[in-house]
Amino acid sequence: MTNSLRSWLQAEGILVQDLPDFLERVKVIDCRINPYWERCGMPEEHFTNASFLLGGDEIVVGVYTKPELRLASFFHEVGHLLSRKHEGRANWLPSWWERDAWREGFAWAASLGVTFSPEVEAWAEAQVATYLPEDEEVLALTRS
Repeated sequence: MTNSLRSWLQAEGILVQDLPDFLERVKVIDCRINPYWERCGMPEEHFTNASFLLGGDEIVVGVYTKPELRLASFFHEVGHLLSRKHEGRANWLPSWWERDAWREGFAWAASLGVTFSPEVEAWAEAQVATYLPEDEEVLALTRS
């Protein structure tokens, strides 16, 4: 079962008055209700404390050990959609895309009255750090 982005937020207790048109089309697959790993043949562990953006119109929200991490990750995935204004910047490194998505997502969350604890903000920053080895690979390719 998928929900619209608006109805998923409402189920989380977050009311949205004005939703940008492009977000109206986004669907949310919540793995607590719909075990997506069964559909795609990936191990369940792949969806623990992780969420994904599929194409530009579906967000898969994994199963989280802490509800605040789930909500933060959801807003991060929305941040990818909001930060599409940077598409075409070929010189951006993967960690820059990720950091920008966290910033955009958290800014939108704040505009809806949702804030995150310092621990979750530190967790988000640690997620960006996981992209640093990929940055090095990109830089190595550009140097050769």
